[in-house]
Amino acid sequence: MQRVLVINGSPKGERSNTMQLTNAVLSGMRQATDEIDVCMKNICDMDITPCVGCMSCWGKTPGKCVVGDCMQEVYEHFKMADTVIFSFPLYFFGMPGAMKVFVDRLMPLMETYRGAVKTIGKDAFHEFRFDTSDKQFVIISTCGYGRAEEIFDSLTKEMDFIFGSGNYYPLYCPQGEMFAIEALKPQINCYLERYRAIGTCLGAHEVVTEEMLKAASEPILLQRAFEMLVNNYWDQVTPKKKVYLFGDSLMKGVMPDADGMYHSSDAIGFSDMQKKYRFELSNFAMPTFTTTQILTYMKTVAAGKELPDLVVLEGGGNDCDHDWPRFAKTNGKELVNRVPLVQFERNLREMVLFWTKKHVPCALVITPPIDMNKFFLHLQKDERLHAVRDKFPDVSRMEQEYVEYKKIMYQVIEEYHLSCIDLSHCFDACNGMEIYSDDGMHPNEIGYGMFKSVFEACFSGM
Repeated sequence: MQRVLVINGSPKGERSNTMQLTNAVLSGMRQATDEIDVCMKNICDMDITPCVGCMSCWGKTPGKCVVGDCMQEVYEHFKMADTVIFSFPLYFFGMPGAMKVFVDRLMPLMETYRGAVKTIGKDAFHEFRFDTSDKQFVIISTCGYGRAEEIFDSLTKEMDFIFGSGNYYPLYCPQGEMFAIEALKPQINCYLERYRAIGTCLGAHEVVTEEMLKAASEPILLQRAFEMLVNNYWDQVTPKKKVYLFGDSLMKGVMPDADGMYHSSDAIGFSDMQKKYRFELSNFAMPTFTTTQILTYMKTVAAGKELPDLVVLEGGGNDCDHDWPRFAKTNGKELVNRVPLVQFERNLREMVLFWTKKHVPCALVITPPIDMNKFFLHLQKDERLHAVRDKFPDVSRMEQEYVEYKKIMYQVIEEYHLSCIDLSHCFDACNGMEIYSDDGMHPNEIGYGMFKSVFEACFSGM
């Protein structure tokens, strides 16, 4: 009668992917001989006390552990077994914790260490206290990584110390999670046949060849197919990060059509970015809003929603813009910004502090300057401003005001250590391309498209 001891070290017990391989080996052994007695020990069902390092098993009570738990029975099975199979997964470059507790408790089976310096080769570091020359030791382990090479090196080193290199059969299977995929059953069944063939050799006490061991450690799928399946799995189970975006018309991709009517678009490409970088974007940007309006709206939105993982704040363009109706009403005497610089700074700081106090990271968007020449031509089409066209401010004044508002944003970014989505540099290398719409304020599709890479740099790092 051939006695087989199986140590199932998976926390999943009988549901272990590794046990599919182990059961295939046992099936092959039963094909080779009817006289087989299998003793299965599921570590997850055992109450094993960790080794306390008292070393009594090497000194006061040689070969006997003073801890009187279920391991006492295991020792007897281990000594009686013709074949000992260790079956467990590799999660993080070594055996699972419970399996390590079990292995540490095997010390009583080893000869006492008396200080000799040894080179680990074919012989184990410690000799067993009993004859193991006729025993077959088998290590069956699966991992979720794409290949077995290098992944199992630390485990192999440990097994070499315990059993000696070449004194056990290492059956290391990569891509172990593929065993749970129903659609891969044909490939899995073919793979299990390799382990069944190894079991047949073990059952007949024949040598398992290097070719068979190599075949048992080959990947189930080609690397590219494996990567696709793994990525699809993590995409399904990983919660998407939430991003809130507050700003004005630029963040909605607003552009005028041929009739001068404004419409939103996805010219920046937020939809594709959400799929590519797996996040959910709630775009709360509102055309014509200044930071004063954004601040009020932002607080209202936040009151009824869960906290996001990132808040993107864009504003300043409408603040820096002038109150043109007032300019016309006063016959060109009063030209004021919609939100004065001092108030803009207050609004910006309050928006940032609102989220940082909630421990939500923020990113500030620096928008590019408008095309002043196009913008003034656009203003001249407004009938309300016909009477004051000759009183329009100098272009340089508006350009300088933009610089001052932009300077405030950089100061806030530096002070609060915020991420910066600087779109102002996008247009620096436009090389004369037409990147603005006819109103001079909003980019055209080409211009909006230039924003994409800057936003991607932010979202890809979440």
